[in-house]
Amino acid sequence: MINQGQVLPTDSLIDSVWGPSGGDRIMLKQLVYRLRKKIEQNPSDPIYLKTVSGVGYSFE
Repeated sequence: MINQGQVLPTDSLIDSVWGPSGGDRIMLKQLVYRLRKKIEQNPSDPIYLKTVSGVGYSFE
């Protein structure tokens, strides 16, 4: 919530969640998928947790 509206790079999110050597992009993608299923009315067309292609994710 602190970074609402900002695009957070994928590597930064991985480091924050699992530590510098604890996760990877596939794990992050799965986590985002599960979060979307919980918070979005239509997870395939998200309005809160957006993917920014080539950069990372943004929480609107």
